[in-house]
Amino acid sequence: MSLESRIKQHAHTLGFELAGIAAATEADGFAHLQDWLALGFAGEMAYMSNHANARGHPRSILPAVRSIIMVGINYKQPADSEPPTANTGRISCYARGRDYHDVMREKLKALLAWIQTQAPGTLGRAVIDTAPLLERDYARRAGLGWFGKNTMLIDKKLGSYFFLGALLLDLELQPDAPFDTSHCGSCTRCLDACPTEAFAGPYQLDARRCISYLTIELRGVIPEELSSDIGDWIFGCDVCQEVCPWNRKSPLGVESAFRLP
Repeated sequence: MSLESRIKQHAHTLGFELAGIAAATEADGFAHLQDWLALGFAGEMAYMSNHANARGHPRSILPAVRSIIMVGINYKQPADSEPPTANTGRISCYARGRDYHDVMREKLKALLAWIQTQAPGTLGRAVIDTAPLLERDYARRAGLGWFGKNTMLIDKKLGSYFFLGALLLDLELQPDAPFDTSHCGSCTRCLDACPTEAFAGPYQLDARRCISYLTIELRGVIPEELSSDIGDWIFGCDVCQEVCPWNRKSPLGVESAFRLP
């Protein structure tokens, strides 16, 4: 069995449902990111523009990088059994249980340690979403899925309820075939269902109108014209994922760290 196959097999053993390998070259969507920032769609997320140039190539994170192992872990939760009351609200699926940064980082470090037993001297760095890497670009390139019109990465089996992680390596590995097709067709359910009309069009999210941005990233007062559309969401939002046909039959996550007591 090749080293690439063994790496992906060990990633699955560690609890990652998705694993693939991408070449560490320029990010495919860097020009799109620049256009998105120029339109002001990042709102008050200054870190997006402050580190924009660094997102053009993964060597800004690991100068000697040659390959990127992309992984995904399912966080889908059972539907709420009780509807929110006047004194309760809804929390996005991704924010339940342990902090996913900690869970993913532990698993990625364990994967790196294992790789170093197979290829001694390998240098690597685990990345979740706190470093300037366009993870979705490399996930698509690693064969993990396609971009939905709501900008989420979608896998045929898992839908879109999964966290992405990356392991940057100075090791030369054979990359997987990229996911070059889309399976959204003419469907626009995610765009049509957004309570605050946050999508300027397919694949174009205006974060300033997104409930997740308004309830997490925004430090000021929520604009009055949007506050009434937020409904009972108090931290994040899952609407554009809930209506996606690819999430109807996707399995629940098995990672215990993401389960509520």
